[in-house]
Amino acid sequence: GEPLLNKNVFKFASLVKQSNKTPILMTNGILIDRFLDSIKNFFKGLWISLDGPNSEVINYVNNKNIHNCLIRGISKLKSYAPELYLVACLTIQRANIRHIFDSMIFAKKLGFNRVNFQALDTSSNAFGRDRCQVKDLKYLLCNRSELKLLEVELEKVKRGRNIIEIDNDDESLDYILKYMVMSLELDRSDKKLGGPANYQKRAW
Repeated sequence: GEPLLNKNVFKFASLVKQSNKTPILMTNGILIDRFLDSIKNFFKGLWISLDGPNSEVINYVNNKNIHNCLIRGISKLKSYAPELYLVACLTIQRANIRHIFDSMIFAKKLGFNRVNFQALDTSSNAFGRDRCQVKDLKYLLCNRSELKLLEVELEKVKRGRNIIEIDNDDESLDYILKYMVMSLELDRSDKKLGGPANYQKRAW
């Protein structure tokens, strides 16, 4: 779930710092502006969900009107703690496959230091979610024609490495496409895909 909803999140971060480790916050970004002081004091960097390049896509993906709150929080954080290292995390699904490259440009405009792409994992039981409870995967998974659009977008990302630093190497971007193909083929089966997040691990 969202770590900023946990009242002990900064206590945990303090314990991590005391053990000479670097605490990193992964967040949907909605509550950032409520905790600017604590975020600055306890974290070196943040991974923030960025599901699209505009309000229409972001609000649709999240099924909530969060765009303005998210952008306001990121803007305040950049002004208040410019030293923090920010990673934009884009989870690729049907609703945003036409906007992957534009989302990367948007991340640069917002002041992110780098971006990370991964495929939506519809086979996982993570976060207490049973896959069989996902009622309508057709709204999440690409169809065959849309997979071609995804391939085009990922190629544009590969050619746009000069725009912003990207976690994923070309091989892991190719794996995202393969994973989305497998997700379509195994839709509503009991088979496991092994996880989509084959991204490059980077040092801070």
